[in-house]
Amino acid sequence: MDAGATILIVDDDPGFRRTISDLLREQGYTPRAAAEGKAALDGLKKDVVSVALIDLRLQDMSGLEVIKEIKRSSPDTECILLTGHASQESAIEAVNLGAYSYVQKPCDVEQLLLLIRRATERMEAERALRESEQRYRELVDRADDLIYTHDLEGNFTSMNPAARRIYGYSIEEMSGLNIAEIVDAEYLPLALRRIKEQLQGSPHTGPYELLTRSKASEPIWVQVSTRVLERAGRPYEVQGIARDITERKRTEQALDREKERFGVLVEESPLGVVAVGQDGRYEYVNSQFVEMFGYTLEDIPTGRDWFRRAYPDEEYRSQVISAWVTDLKRSRRGKVRPRTFTVTCKDSSEKVIQFRSVTLESGDQFVVCEDISDRRRAEETIRRLAYHDALTGLPNRTLFDDRLEVALAHARRQGGKLAVMLLDLDRFKDVNDTLGHTVGDELLQAVGARLTTLLRESDTVCRMGGDEFLLLLPGISEAKAAYKVAERIMEAIREPFDLNGRGVRVTTSLGIAIYLDDGEDGDTLVEKADVAMYHAKERGRDNYQWHSTLMRQVDTRPLGSTI
Repeated sequence: MDAGATILIVDDDPGFRRTISDLLREQGYTPRAAAEGKAALDGLKKDVVSVALIDLRLQDMSGLEVIKEIKRSSPDTECILLTGHASQESAIEAVNLGAYSYVQKPCDVEQLLLLIRRATERMEAERALRESEQRYRELVDRADDLIYTHDLEGNFTSMNPAARRIYGYSIEEMSGLNIAEIVDAEYLPLALRRIKEQLQGSPHTGPYELLTRSKASEPIWVQVSTRVLERAGRPYEVQGIARDITERKRTEQALDREKERFGVLVEESPLGVVAVGQDGRYEYVNSQFVEMFGYTLEDIPTGRDWFRRAYPDEEYRSQVISAWVTDLKRSRRGKVRPRTFTVTCKDSSEKVIQFRSVTLESGDQFVVCEDISDRRRAEETIRRLAYHDALTGLPNRTLFDDRLEVALAHARRQGGKLAVMLLDLDRFKDVNDTLGHTVGDELLQAVGARLTTLLRESDTVCRMGGDEFLLLLPGISEAKAAYKVAERIMEAIREPFDLNGRGVRVTTSLGIAIYLDDGEDGDTLVEKADVAMYHAKERGRDNYQWHSTLMRQVDTRPLGSTI
């Protein structure tokens, strides 16, 4: 629940407004009430409202008119229609106007609270998504690399400022521009072939180089990495990241023409440069090479010495040597051969290096080395953030859902069981309010770490957000196994947490759902665990509940349909 979220009640029945206001206040929400539509709309100008509960029949205007105006003026506010009539037409029209759902009067309190909670969660999720998209957009806009997208026909749909600046196109000129107008004709078949291979499901083979042309027909060499974006399982767009390597290509070509005449250009190059004779002896390394790796010619007089020191692991060294030999056999003279390896430097540190080697007409080897360690770390960070919670480092909901689907598939094949647990820290808001959000964040990190140590390596601990955690226990033999884990968790959470010398005590409420007892799919199991957790809250907190047991104990009514 989004504690403190403002809920607007629009109903001409004062008793109903008062009852619902009291109920919402008990649940930690901030209720606001209005008897008429106009008063409600005026109130929206003053307060940020998360959810509006709107009666279909008001004295001054219909509830549908109020919903329409709210979605126009305050689109983030979720609307729930309240109706005393079983009018499917009105409900459908409300949803078409943007309402989250509807509830028929007299209201089922559990259903109403569940809808409000889900509506506030969706609003928060959408807001978080917008903020994430904004951060991503700022990252793209500030990037020095060229970032772009185009449709499957090759028509550009976006270019970041760096790409537009380098190629000289405005935003207006970009629309309708095709890759055939940018990629040099000689390299267009390569670009199209790489895209086709990815559309056909070929594995990603790493970056490749293209010669492109600016608006003024100036040559621009780029190193390109692309991936196909899918929607509903179907490819719809290609995303590319390109680095302007024009200067590096010019350097390589000049060095190729001049053969071994390196001069000042090579010595001052920001890349490491090495020349290797036909007999395998290292004849030259520039100052950047020494700075990059720490090795001098005295340290690595031959290729054998280089491979022994740069790749101390014998198995990895064999792989590297095999790749180099294969490239030498297959490549034409004058053809640049790119390879990326992890190199052990003289000080024992490791760097990810992109090598570009070429065999000169003389038979000598010329190698350019670029340290891409920072770029690789940034790429790994971005990939990790996509599947892990930024605060705790635990798997996020996306990764949890993936693992849950795999576990369910295995359980179906083997006829086994698995458990989904959802736990919520009791009165976590009090920790934030009394000790501050920094301590609250430290507590969440400590809880995540403690949960991880309690469970098996095959189990998954996920932070859903706020103070809620999801647990996946695959391969359990019976429900009792989940009970024992739940008891260990309850005991472990009760133990005080040492946060920078401050002892903090909390408890937790935990809900359990078992496959197949409570559901056959992931969404149902998470939902049932959520319901069980809220029953644990209602039963005094600091306990756990199994959904199936609750259903046997309590005569529950089915919730109304939600559109």
